[in-house]
Amino acid sequence: MPTFQILCLANSYKCQGRCIAGLRQDGLGWIRPVSTHLHGTLFAEEYQLPHQQEPRLFDILEIDFIKPLPELHQPENWLISNKPWRLVTSCQYSSLSEKQRLTSFLEHLATPKSYIFNSFEDKISYNHILKNPLKSSLVIVKPENLSFKISTNDKRKIKASFDLKGSHYHLAVTDPIFLKKILYFSDGDYPVEELSLPNFNSEHIFLTISLGEPYHEYCYKLVAGVISIW
Repeated sequence: MPTFQILCLANSYKCQGRCIAGLRQDGLGWIRPVSTHLHGTLFAEEYQLPHQQEPRLFDILEIDFIKPLPELHQPENWLISNKPWRLVTSCQYSSLSEKQRLTSFLEHLATPKSYIFNSFEDKISYNHILKNPLKSSLVIVKPENLSFKISTNDKRKIKASFDLKGSHYHLAVTDPIFLKKILYFSDGDYPVEELSLPNFNSEHIFLTISLGEPYHEYCYKLVAGVISIW
């Protein structure tokens, strides 16, 4: 039964539960822990840490797995065991040097390309994925001209609008911690530099983009983590 330590870079709403993902600390890239539930959704009893803590971005987690369980649209998936997750190191970067080091790490990690998952669109047809298998369904981007659009029709929606090397994206935000911070904002467009939020620095923002489950023959790109170095 393999055990991996991962740097958490995504904690996202998914099918009444969560999708959590990060980088393996052995240098072998992205990993997405999944369960045996529908679409691999994780529920609290599976991902909660001691004292009912929830994994946060930049936490290092130690997780026991059973086997790789790749999907065409999510090749990084690994099936978790029933053993509790363990917190190795909590998210802390208080000094200026630590913040600079973390910012440099994310800038190095961020994609240099203008497309995401071999596509310039906000969604990818599953048929396209069948013909062109993905190498990854997780990526860090450093957005330009970032703003958040909040709208409420049948339900509240928050989307991130941003440019990436000349390409424009408009993606749903599914990061629960960020969504909680803007829970009481009125409908409208909010440029990131105008946001006044706790523990949030608009000058150093990165986004973790994940590819969601097939829906009406498409997989949508999602903002699964809003990363702010504050």
